[in-house]
Amino acid sequence: MKLSRKRIILIIVATAAIFGLWRFNSVSGVKTVSVKKVEIQNVQISKTITVSGEVRSKKDAQLSFGTSGRIKNINIQEGDPVNTNQLVAALDAQTLSSNLAAAKSSLDGAEKDMELYIENYESNQDAVGGMDEYKIGVEKNQTLVDKATATYRAAQGQVRDTYIYTPFEGKVVSILKKPGESVISGEKVLHIADLDQLYFEILLDQEDFGLVKKGMKAEIILDSYQNDTLVGEVYELQDFTDAAMDNNFKVKILMSANEKVIPRIGMTGDVSLLVENTPGEVSALVYDEIFFDDLNKPFVWVLDGATIKKFEIEIGLEGDIYTEIRTPIDKSVVIGVNSDTGIEEGYKAKVID
Repeated sequence: MKLSRKRIILIIVATAAIFGLWRFNSVSGVKTVSVKKVEIQNVQISKTITVSGEVRSKKDAQLSFGTSGRIKNINIQEGDPVNTNQLVAALDAQTLSSNLAAAKSSLDGAEKDMELYIENYESNQDAVGGMDEYKIGVEKNQTLVDKATATYRAAQGQVRDTYIYTPFEGKVVSILKKPGESVISGEKVLHIADLDQLYFEILLDQEDFGLVKKGMKAEIILDSYQNDTLVGEVYELQDFTDAAMDNNFKVKILMSANEKVIPRIGMTGDVSLLVENTPGEVSALVYDEIFFDDLNKPFVWVLDGATIKKFEIEIGLEGDIYTEIRTPIDKSVVIGVNSDTGIEEGYKAKVID
């Protein structure tokens, strides 16, 4: 099909206009970028710390024997309540008991020899060579008594180590060994805890730890109760940290009762600590709709006609999602349509709905 002369002229003119506009933008340095408008919101802003943690007990103990041996009996079962200083487990102590009896016999003999020596020679010291020799004899006998006493006490301690007594009132959480099994000194046998004194424990890095205070309110959601929230309060902050804890600090949070939630030792979950919030609703933008210049001064991009301008602002509370805007803004605020959209002051805006 043959184009008319008039149509050819129109195509040439349109092409020239497009080229001219491109040439103007290239020469003048004015760039057009795609942006979208964002609305300033009226919301209450909250700043929180959210971190995972675990349910623990104020009184919690892993119990073990103080010596090695074979377990003779365990007197309780998992879930049983226990009292303070209750005997709950024992080793077969036949050999140690025999050693104890022998040590007691040796001590009794040494003490008897001491008594007889004093009885026979205290008033007849010449019979052993005089006062000095008598004193030497007393000292020798006393040395034997002291040695026998030490041996007896050591044997008592060894026998005592064959028993496990509870250090506090609580409940048996778990039993890790059975009668007849052999254990070594310090090997865990029983786990007991006071289930009436539970708390939620978290670890915070030093930056977040500096924001936490005693009495701070908390909301806890346990993994086992995803649809229910426990109200809590910070009651203890650790006074120290070290490299073994990655320089983190322990924070302990009391949990209020909730009939729908039954916390158990070892349950995990997340806690949100309310660091700060605004008294009511304030003007705000989402945190990534605000920018900072080289001097760390906050600003937003606004439209002045079709031109993008930098508008410096004062901000207040920087919350989890929103940041408080204290400067009145009477122009449309814009951001790039994509996170990688580069914007400079003076660019032309192509607003995308």
